[in-house]
Amino acid sequence: MRNIYGAGLLEIRFAFYRYAFDYTLSLSEKLNEITVILKQLKTEKTLN
Repeated sequence: MRNIYGAGLLEIRFAFYRYAFDYTLSLSEKLNEITVILKQLKTEKTLN
């Protein structure tokens, strides 16, 4: 019984870490997209 409980906690912890990792990854991807868009806007302003 004790082992099952410990394994369940481990699984929950790994799922949480995976979720947090995916979240930070998508967050950084969004930030990269935003910076690219801002750079494009800057270059368009300098051209005009």
